Amino acid sequence: MCPSEHPAAYAARLWEAFSSYSGIAGLTQQDPAFKSALIAQSDSNTRRALALHIDSHAAYADIVAKMTQLYTMDLSINQSRKQLVAALAETTSRPNHTRKSVS
Repeated sequence: MCPSEHPAAYAARLWEAFSSYSGIAGLTQQDPAFKSALIAQSDSNTRRALALHIDSHAAYADIVAKMTQLYTMDLSINQSRKQLVAALAETTSRPNHTRKSVS
């Protein structure tokens, strides 16, 4: 999964590859082999977070929904981090007129 890729797009891309190359007849997205691959091929942070809430016995839609929730939370955290860094940079770049010089 690419860092900026939405989980639903990733799941669709993985499904296309998995269903084409698996050789399993009648494979569906609810198949435990596909759901295990979906979890296993996620990035390490997503995989660890999913392990706390979901396993390959969960419904496909539940797995993708949880991945989307984690993705959205990560975007929000990154946005907050960028705002904090910008605020700190602005604060530290201003001259501090209250500082007294030492003679």
